[in-house]
Parts: sequence; C-alpha cells; structure tokens
Amino acid sequence: MSKNFATDGYATVYALITIGVLSIVGAAFTGPEYIMGRQLISLKNEIAKETELYDAVSVIVNALLSDPTPEADSPSDPVWDLVDKGWAGVSFTLEDVSTGLNLNTIPTDKLKEPSLTMAASGGSLAASLEKLRDNGPVRRTEQVLEYIPEEIYQTYFSLYGLLNPRICETDVLKSAISARLEGDAGAVVASDVLAMCRRPETRQTDLSAYLANMAPRLQPIVSLQPMINVNFAERELLKAVLEFRYWGRKLNNPGKVLGDLMFERLAGEVLPLDLERLLASEQNVNWVKDFLGTQTWFWRLRVTNEDNLGLEVYIARLPGKKASYQIIERRWVENE
Repeated sequence: MSKNFATDGYATVYALITIGVLSIVGAAFTGPEYIMGRQLISLKNEIAKETELYDAVSVIVNALLSDPTPEADSPSDPVWDLVDKGWAGVSFTLEDVSTGLNLNTIPTDKLKEPSLTMAASGGSLAASLEKLRDNGPVRRTEQVLEYIPEEIYQTYFSLYGLLNPRICETDVLKSAISARLEGDAGAVVASDVLAMCRRPETRQTDLSAYLANMAPRLQPIVSLQPMINVNFAERELLKAVLEFRYWGRKLNNPGKVLGDLMFERLAGEVLPLDLERLLASEQNVNWVKDFLGTQTWFWRLRVTNEDNLGLEVYIARLPGKKASYQIIERRWVENE
C-alpha cells in the first residue's frame, strides 16, 4: 500500500512529545512548567487520536486488499462487514466515487446522447454541463449543483476517474499529458496514445508498454480501464450507457442486456467473465467495455472516532494485476 502523506513522522513526533512530557512532569507540578506539561499532554492525546484514525484508514485499505475477488468490487465484499461493524470505537463511511460519467473527461458528444439527455433533464443537460466545463476542471460537487440537480448528478455523473483515451475528451487528454511532460514530448505522446487507442485491438498491456518506455509519469493516470463499475451503478445510468451510439452504431438489444445485468446483480457479484457472457450475443461491443467494468477506481472513506473527530480520505486503486491503493486527498472533519 502506498500513501501520499507521511505517517512515519508521527511516530517520531509522538516519541519526542512523550519524552518531553515525562521530563516536565518529573521536574515540577506547579507553575509554568506544570501548565506546559498539561499542554503537551493535550497535544500528545490529540496526536494519539489522529494516529488512531490513520490506523483505521489502514484497516479499510487492508480489507480492500484482502478481497477474495480483486477483479471485481461489489456490496458483497468483506470490507462492507467491517464498515458496518466499525473498528476499535471508530465508525466508517465508504463510497464509490468513480462510478459515473466523469464530468471532467467524458466527450461532449456523449453528453448529447438522447438516452442521457432524455432520461436526465431534457435537452438542457448538455448545454448546462458544457457551461460548467467552460470554467475549467470541476473539482467540487458544489460547482456541479449550480448547473444540474443533485439527483441527476448522483445518478449519472462523477468527478473522479482515470483517463481512458477511448472515452476521454481529446483536448482534456492532450492537456493532461502535456502538463506532465516537458517540451514537445506531450504533444507527441498524446498523438501516439490517441492513434494507438483508436485501434480496437489495442489492449492495456500495449498501452502500458508504450507509456513505460516513453512517459512513465503518465502511469497509472492514462489507462484503458472502464469508467463505471456495474456492481454499484444506478440502473438509470446503465440503461443510458447501454443505449449510447458509438461511431453511429448501437447495441442490438440494450434492454435485454440491462435486464440480464440487473438479474445478475441480484444473484451476487458481477465478475468480468459474467459481463463478457452478458454481452456475448452483441456485436461491436468493444466500446461498451470502455464504459462498463467491474472495478471501482476511486473511493471516499470517512473515519470518525468517539469524540466525533473525523478524517476523510480519497483512495485511488492503481491499475495492474496486483491490487494496490494510494491515498490522493485527505482532510480533517469536525462532526457535530
């Protein structure tokens, strides 16, 4: 497991504070030294509580890593038992935040798909979202809710996801690549990646091999992983995506695929082989597999102790054969 914030330093700080407290308490129980001792004890307790919450985050990440079916994430995974029960006086809230059409990357033409605009909020949806995206990357839910109703956002969209070149707005992909590479390399790599990924036969292994050689910094950001986990997606979202047109073509019987998929979910976790089987009767379904998969790429986790101190973190799953996770955002939350 990898973290983008340091916890090792906490052990050192904790040890230093403990030594300091013991020295002061041993020297005096009155006067300025006593006051300082109480302050340090308070700080020690505060750090202990924060450390407890970081430990709780690790417990959840370890539960995700121990999933017996790492190729799929679903409500039947063992991590949810832990979320329900809590741990050592800490409560958990865990949410898939990447299952949805990523508002920062989804091509504009997909926002205009009849199956989406009619289901969501009529013809005004695409225009509203284009105005939203004109202001640059969307980072907060509050920004979205200025343009579309919360129910529509929660059902169909997300703000987190990987950059899949096949279903990413071209300008967004080029900008993201150029921002991470120096000089003219960004334009060259973006052009190569787009050309490569337009070929249906290109697989993730092909893209990974190219990026490893030309632009290691783009891994795992640029990936051919599906955007939506069918195990957590709302029915309305799955229906809209299955009715999308791709290069002017649609699935022959999207209603049957949807019905079979929802039945499969009732029976248990949908695995990659299950999804392949459900789409087997359709032709030209490669594009569907760019949208629909069985894994969650970004989680939001909130851990709260008995004093209502909370820590909220966003956890990214790194694409690869072996499951690994990285914490990409964190913030402290004072709960009421």
